[in-house]
Amino acid sequence: MAPPSRRAIEATSQHLGDPVEKALEGYALAVGKVVRAWNNLQERLGQLFSVILGADYSIAIGVWYSSDSDRTQQSMLRAAIEGIHPDRWPERPKAKEDLRWLITEASKLADHRNNAIHTPVAVWLGGAPGDEVPAAGVGQRSLLGIGPVAFRGHPRAQRMTGKRLLDEFDWCEQWTVALSRFAQGVEIALGFGPPHPWPAKPRRPTHGQKNTPQDPPPRPPRPRSRPRRRQSSPT
Repeated sequence: MAPPSRRAIEATSQHLGDPVEKALEGYALAVGKVVRAWNNLQERLGQLFSVILGADYSIAIGVWYSSDSDRTQQSMLRAAIEGIHPDRWPERPKAKEDLRWLITEASKLADHRNNAIHTPVAVWLGGAPGDEVPAAGVGQRSLLGIGPVAFRGHPRAQRMTGKRLLDEFDWCEQWTVALSRFAQGVEIALGFGPPHPWPAKPRRPTHGQKNTPQDPPPRPPRPRSRPRRRQSSPT
């Protein structure tokens, strides 16, 4: 059976009402989580910049905020990392290598963050264009789906066609949070030195993974206690 025709419907549509609003609310929440996680990461990178510079904090952070461009700020951090002398932290032999890795991953993540913020979307009847697996499950079609509006030629919308937007945004948030935690651990290790340990680099989460790599593993289920046998009363 052929899927129903796909038509973009506006959020003000009176035909579907509440389901449209719920779909848009879910989308807005997912994008908001990405933005919040990204802002926290950028703040962590700023604190790390001040530690690497080794200058007076007010001077270092003033330099960081002299630009309101995230890209420019990250370029300043990269330059500071490249200027680290090999003997700067002898007790932290992996410092420069891991810092390079962090700023590289953060820079690559910026494109995913921009996809979440700048991709034009619509609520689609019968599922979003390019969906390979219906949201309602195999053999079914979801009534509504959030998808990119690519037919007007928007480059990001075209790249996001065929992807589950909310899954993509969830992945972006998880990886951003993981990098923020790593940056915080590095800041503490460099700023305060031993005995604070050098943090392990996080693992990139997979799509559909609900816990970030730093989240503690779920507790094993407690064993069920065996029911006591009822003793027969003496006759």
